[in-house]
Amino acid sequence: MPEVTVRVDGGIAVFCNPPNYPREYPSVTGFGSAVGVHPKAPLRDVNGVVGQVERELWKDGVVALGEIGLDRSVPEREWSRQEEMFVGLLELACPRRPVILHIRGQDTYSCEASALALRLMQKNVSPTQRIHLHCFTGTLDQVLSWSVGFPWCYFSISGLVARFDEVQKSAVRGIPADRLLVETNSPYLRVLSNKDNTPAYVGEVANAVAQIRKVTLGEILRTTAENGRRLYNL
Repeated sequence: MPEVTVRVDGGIAVFCNPPNYPREYPSVTGFGSAVGVHPKAPLRDVNGVVGQVERELWKDGVVALGEIGLDRSVPEREWSRQEEMFVGLLELACPRRPVILHIRGQDTYSCEASALALRLMQKNVSPTQRIHLHCFTGTLDQVLSWSVGFPWCYFSISGLVARFDEVQKSAVRGIPADRLLVETNSPYLRVLSNKDNTPAYVGEVANAVAQIRKVTLGEILRTTAENGRRLYNL
């Protein structure tokens, strides 16, 4: 059982491995699906992949584009391929459809990867684009930079929050309340545990965020639920 029990009545299921896209997407009130290509996916046919994702985005239940982005945990020879795929997929972005970004750098705060992703976004999408920065682990400067560049940017905190240092905690405190999200990133990243994760444990993430922001758990749950519904039109 979760250490913090909550009722999960909404969320996003993410499908970012093209060979495993489902024939149909879940249709449950309060929930939606996102379709994208994880930056670590070893795919090179940009035009073919973009065309495939575009077809999926028209299917019932799909409400967002993602995950897409940059992940520098792979060998450097793969970085240019990631950037090409990222820019190609951004052709499918539109302001009314959220884009879920996966950004992982080589340093603790992913500073260089975040800065590059921000530049690529500014070159290729509208400043009114809705953005979900998934598994955010960055700095307050990043919160400010993304917020200035994209006023509809939301920052999503995962179970990694339990390991945040003071720089990252300062960023969590600096996220505007109406741009804060929590997530489990199931089946990974459960708070302080190596066990498989599920959405049932999202209360543990919310509780850790509440402690950092010095507010009640109930406030975090209400705020992030409202933000999620607004971002995804659920």
